[in-house]
Amino acid sequence: GVPRLKEIINVAKTVKTPGLTVYLQEEVSGDPDVASLVHSLIEYTVLGDLVKLTEIYYDPDVINPIVEQDAEFVKEFYELEAMSQDDMHRLSPWVLRIVLNSETFSYKKMRMKEIKDVIAEEYGNDL
Repeated sequence: GVPRLKEIINVAKTVKTPGLTVYLQEEVSGDPDVASLVHSLIEYTVLGDLVKLTEIYYDPDVINPIVEQDAEFVKEFYELEAMSQDDMHRLSPWVLRIVLNSETFSYKKMRMKEIKDVIAEEYGNDL
């Protein structure tokens, strides 16, 4: 009914009916990959569901990081990203390193751009 539809659309914090049955169209109803994709698309996901580990580092040289695993990524970032001197001076020496759970990330069919966009939308120029 209408109350249940409101719960689904608004992603209510306290759901009165926590279950939902979704019927796939007959031509794909036997395909487990399609069922998995539909499940991953409608399931509510927050960053915490995807994160395996977070670490905070002090790294005074933002162009040459002290974290060896990040060196190649940072090098490629600065090669691709056009940053002004003002942008470079705004960068903090404090680094939040987020390691994603690759299995969950893959299952959810996520893309890094989606995560980047959500973080940018939430924090804007504060990062």
